[in-house]
Amino acid sequence: KEQIQLLAETSILVTACGGGAITSMFLPEGAVLMAYFPKASGKLTRQMRKRASDLWRFDFDFLNNLGYLRTHWLPVETMDEEKDLTVFVKLVQNEIETIVRQL
Repeated sequence: KEQIQLLAETSILVTACGGGAITSMFLPEGAVLMAYFPKASGKLTRQMRKRASDLWRFDFDFLNNLGYLRTHWLPVETMDEEKDLTVFVKLVQNEIETIVRQL
């Protein structure tokens, strides 16, 4: 109950795909969801790439149908590069400005 109440008061949620991302259904209208997903590339075997891809497809289908949220999909591989983190910070700043303008 406390987690649902906290989410209902959240403006921006940053999460990884998986069970926790599904809780975003409790975000209020106009909230922002930033979901990191596994790109499934690199040195993984073909079977491992397919499995990684399958794991977040449910989230992708479900979360994209929550039309009252603004959803951004970010490859998890972009969490370590400084230039990618700079873009992430600018994205968050832009979303905060958008939320403030809507108040």
